[in-house]
Amino acid sequence: MYHFPSGFLITYYFFLPTDTETIYKKSIEDFLAQYGMAYSWELRDKIMGTVEQDTARIIVEEMNLPINSEQVQVELKKLQRETLKQAQLMPGNFVVCLSCDTLDSVSII
Repeated sequence: MYHFPSGFLITYYFFLPTDTETIYKKSIEDFLAQYGMAYSWELRDKIMGTVEQDTARIIVEEMNLPINSEQVQVELKKLQRETLKQAQLMPGNFVVCLSCDTLDSVSII
């Protein structure tokens, strides 16, 4: 058996995606709420599958916002960063930490 140097830590992460759709939906809802607007299914359909720049442009155009698409992108990124900090892994995700000299310590989180 191979022995790693003392104190060596190997961490193996196997993550399936987090629920990003909910995160992006919440960030757009929170953003639009600042303007007293709701995130409608019609807007959601137009945004779905678009890249960041197009998403911001569509929001500005469809909601007639008093700011430009670059400002929307900045605000959405701030909201998404905050929301991502609280993101939960979807079922089936796990983290395995192997540590110590002989790799005989295994933690599944």
